[in-house]
Amino acid sequence: MKATKKKISIRWWVWLILILVGVVLMMTANKLRQSEHPDPITTIQTYYETKEGVLRMYPERDEFLSESMGQYLIYLEAVENQALFKQTYQVMKSHFVEQSFIKWRTTDTTVDAIVDTFRVIEALKRAAITFDQPMYLEEAYNYQDALKEAHYQNGFYVDFYDWYYDDIPSTMHLSYQDISILTDMGVNLTDYRQLFSEAENEPFFNEVYNVETKTFEQKDTAHLVDQLLIAQNYVKLTNQPPDAFHRWIIAEYNNSDQLSGQYDRQTKKPVVNYESMAVNGLFLDYLLLTNENGLAKDVYQKLNSQIKEVHEENYEGVHIFDYLMAVQAVVDYEKK
Repeated sequence: MKATKKKISIRWWVWLILILVGVVLMMTANKLRQSEHPDPITTIQTYYETKEGVLRMYPERDEFLSESMGQYLIYLEAVENQALFKQTYQVMKSHFVEQSFIKWRTTDTTVDAIVDTFRVIEALKRAAITFDQPMYLEEAYNYQDALKEAHYQNGFYVDFYDWYYDDIPSTMHLSYQDISILTDMGVNLTDYRQLFSEAENEPFFNEVYNVETKTFEQKDTAHLVDQLLIAQNYVKLTNQPPDAFHRWIIAEYNNSDQLSGQYDRQTKKPVVNYESMAVNGLFLDYLLLTNENGLAKDVYQKLNSQIKEVHEENYEGVHIFDYLMAVQAVVDYEKK
């Protein structure tokens, strides 16, 4: 009887030790994974955020843009961090908002950029639903009303407005537009569809339109961040991918195993040798939008590798907007 109890006792201790060893191994593995793929919020707070909660452009440079705050708000809504979303939005308001306009930077300006305001509006509209906070929707409509009054010119919404001088330019970057928000603002999408169709070339889009002369600016270089944003807008307007651009970008990625930041419009060859996280993030979102799910998996894996690499290099020279576009695309893929 005593021998049996002794065997049971030994067996119990063996199981306990095995369980404890398993727990330790799991904790160690989790720590290793966290060091390889750090939590983006921790990264932002460690490398980019000031004591006041404003986000730097680069870890080593004290310049602050509203584009970063807006993109961070979009990310915080996506990961459903309600407390930090509220805190970050209050910081954004206190440092960037004047007269219902969102300044494009914190210092020496009375100019907004419509693309930055669109990001904040998008984040607020999503947060109103996700966090069940109707006040965010009210705030979003306040910014929309300001855009309607200041940015509308000749049937389109132009890039900038200076409320001190009451000055509005005639330029319109197609990449700055947000089709979902424009629809909510009651825009005539027929005019936008025609404009985006006219902007389509072989394979690159024209990027900038003058609403007064009704002409496109002619440039030698195509910026892939802008091209991908325009392509996403094109898909949302027409419910189909832009044929020439779609075929080119997939072939370019498959043949080169990467996308560069800029290309010569004539030769279609890269004019820079860097591979941008923002480009890969936008490319991943474009692939998800066009149901290219097989290639999307490959780009998702590449993007995770890039995020790991910049972490190992302590984010030196990494623009916060590029980083946020990358981690947002990862979340978009994982939610798909």
